[in-house]
Amino acid sequence: MLKTVQKLCWLFLLLFISTSTFAQLSVGGGIASGTGNFYPFGVFGRAAYQINDKIAAAATLNYFFPKKVPSASTSYTQINLEGFYTLLDNDWLAAYGIGGVGYSRYSVKYDAPVLGTTKFSDGNFVINLGAGVRYKVSDKFVPFGEVRVPIVKNNTRLLVNIGVMVNL
Repeated sequence: MLKTVQKLCWLFLLLFISTSTFAQLSVGGGIASGTGNFYPFGVFGRAAYQINDKIAAAATLNYFFPKKVPSASTSYTQINLEGFYTLLDNDWLAAYGIGGVGYSRYSVKYDAPVLGTTKFSDGNFVINLGAGVRYKVSDKFVPFGEVRVPIVKNNTRLLVNIGVMVNL
């Protein structure tokens, strides 16, 4: 599975190199929140490449802060390669659809009084589907919000990202 993600990363890199001069690079990040046991609150970083006026591609890393409960803690990280298709665009607001693939990894640590500490971790392939809006504050700074459903084996939940992209 990890080799598939590595191949997609190389394909994404080739896409950066071979695209026309219209393309524009942007970087950014923000806060992330989701439903479920593994990702209540976190942060994310993103590098995006605008291929043309309708299509963009991005690599996103979501890191969710460890969730601690009595005798246990969980953590969750997700890396994604995504495509964005602009559905509606005017001078100040744009709405877009999201589709992508990625890899998620979670870990659980449990401290049992009799058995001692038990650790478990697992990784899974992810398919992301969602939608977002971006508000064009200026040519440089673009705040955005997204809602997506990362479809993960036995753990499909809702994820919300709110952040700012900086056009380079």
